[in-house]
Amino acid sequence: MNGDSLTKPKVNGFSWSQPSEGAFGDTCNVLVSKSGLQQDKFESQMQLIANEIHSTIQMHMNGLQQRRERLLQQLDHVKNIYFEIFRKCQLSNNNRIHHDDQPITLPNITFTKPDAALYKAISSLGFLTTPAFAPYCSATGDGLEVAVPGVNTSFTIVTRNCFNDELLIGRENVVVELYAVFGDTNIETNHLDSILTNGTHSAEHSTDTSSGQVSKTIIPHSLLDHNNGKYTVTYTLPVLRIAPRKVVVTVTVNGLQLNDSPFCIPVQLQHRHFWHKIMTFGTEGNGLGQLCRPWGVAIAHMPRQLLKEQSNDESSQYSPNSTMSGNGNVNGSLSTKLYLIAVADRSNNRIQLLKYNASLQQISVINVFGSGPGSRPGQFDRPAGITINLSLAHIIVADKDNHRIQVFDLNGRYLFKFGEKGNRVGQFCYPWDISHCPTSHQIVVSDTRNRRVQLFTPYGQYITHFAQPLDSPRGVAFLGDNKIVVSDFNKHRLLIFDKYELKEDPPTAVFVGFGEGSGWGEFLRPQGISVNGNLIFCSDSRNNRICIYNSLTQVYEYLNEDLNLDRPSGLAAIDNLLVIVDFGNNRIQVCQR
Repeated sequence: MNGDSLTKPKVNGFSWSQPSEGAFGDTCNVLVSKSGLQQDKFESQMQLIANEIHSTIQMHMNGLQQRRERLLQQLDHVKNIYFEIFRKCQLSNNNRIHHDDQPITLPNITFTKPDAALYKAISSLGFLTTPAFAPYCSATGDGLEVAVPGVNTSFTIVTRNCFNDELLIGRENVVVELYAVFGDTNIETNHLDSILTNGTHSAEHSTDTSSGQVSKTIIPHSLLDHNNGKYTVTYTLPVLRIAPRKVVVTVTVNGLQLNDSPFCIPVQLQHRHFWHKIMTFGTEGNGLGQLCRPWGVAIAHMPRQLLKEQSNDESSQYSPNSTMSGNGNVNGSLSTKLYLIAVADRSNNRIQLLKYNASLQQISVINVFGSGPGSRPGQFDRPAGITINLSLAHIIVADKDNHRIQVFDLNGRYLFKFGEKGNRVGQFCYPWDISHCPTSHQIVVSDTRNRRVQLFTPYGQYITHFAQPLDSPRGVAFLGDNKIVVSDFNKHRLLIFDKYELKEDPPTAVFVGFGEGSGWGEFLRPQGISVNGNLIFCSDSRNNRICIYNSLTQVYEYLNEDLNLDRPSGLAAIDNLLVIVDFGNNRIQVCQR
């Protein structure tokens, strides 16, 4: 370690001073000396491993060389034996007057190559196991963006090794320290350095900010090791008589600080906007606007053709006093927008089309189509997933218990269907959810009882499917153009697949979630999926909450307060809106951020 590495850079408004001369400087010299000894020890360790690599590879090379020589010896032996036979036959024929004997049949000698897996095994012979390397690790999440007194918040640490590969196991030496800093944080940097290094005061300690003094107090926190290379830090900034100016977070992994550590987090007295309920719609029944065990929902901007047809027909409109509830606060960006909502009214075997006016908080039932149970075109037997493709003017429905997909126009007129019961490609066994890609218009279907997901063209031609490591795929959605998100109902997790890597066996998947449970990052029977930008929304049904996962920052957020959900199922997100099917309460709820 050189002298420069002992100098801390300026980070987020804090300046860290150079080591002073004198006793502290002597201490630094001792540390440098010890560092040199550690470097020598580390170099010896690396040499031992290098020798082991050489000897291991050489041993296998010797084995391959011996095998090559053995095979060539066997080949020479075969050649010599048959050459001797050829020579004797030639002498025999030379001693005969008539040469009418048939020539000797050539022997069928082949070389059988080893299985391709052997080459793969040899080419990947041995591997290095390295611990987490702090400069390549990262920490992200709401807890590093803003701190609000009295509000619980968290952030995630993702560990990577020195090859910048994300680790999949835990038990690294992760140390996190959090401090609330009081006073003028723009004072001399050496004073602040001494306060953060040496000064620890109780939460009741007061600071005369006018005198330019700075103090700190420790913030309690919890550190959860998920045993998959990720760690969750949760903390609550206490509500104090004097509010701190900043929260400082230091994160070290295996004795080294992360590149951005220490993190300096501003303190705000008011929290940023979260998702909140603005209205509900529906009651149990089979009348107009009533629902019976609904499952799927889709939302899109209201098409112009439907706007024209419905502009003079508001007879089925529901007022906020009858079927809607909420705080009545609507984001101004939504004030002039109209939306088309399609609900799969499962036990009523029908689809209800709704018009949602964001400015008036009004929902109008504009169409109802389907009947059943039945298997004729346009009939349903427990419809589940649903999606709206405005570009093609298609409403696509997973007709679950009929084991098929039905496609309708925006007025609910039947267009075509594809699929039947079975386990061959293009067939289904209880298809549950469905989604489409906005760019390619490809259709993805969760073929639940066949434990696979199938991909189709916009008109139902089979493209491909993938199964492992899925057990009970339920919700599906496209993440961008090339990725597919799937909720695994029985394994309590989400999986993200790359569409161009589906031919691998098994296909490469990114796992989201830490398994079964009710804690942060855990799922209990996840169902419907919806994607809006980098956000993945999932109905965590048995936890009666909505999980919002940021695929970039890997941060989890939850929506359950004031919703009183009972086994949420399908959901759909667009703009700043989220529509949730409250399955057990036979209604939908509309939320806004």
